[in-house]
Amino acid sequence: MTSKLVSALLVDLGVTRTHSRPRVSNDNPFSEAQFKTLKYLDDFPASFDHGPGRARVLRRILHRVRPRPPPLRNRLAHPVHFGTAAAVDDARRTTLNAA
Repeated sequence: MTSKLVSALLVDLGVTRTHSRPRVSNDNPFSEAQFKTLKYLDDFPASFDHGPGRARVLRRILHRVRPRPPPLRNRLAHPVHFGTAAAVDDARRTTLNAA
């Protein structure tokens, strides 16, 4: 008699997997990876003051690393993401003008 693999047993028991690193229960690998990317940028400051300047510096760096998406302006995310929002806006405008 052989036993099941642990992963197969967990699937049978309905236990979902996490994306954290092994043996680290309170880790978020995505934010850790982003922080490492930020730390190794050329213009990342060695230390921050306690004033409002640190938020401005972080906003500037994060905008460069991860630019903000275009605003939705009462549109669905899918057409904005795939670049068809202008066609949807034109169709909406045509419908409203006809009404």
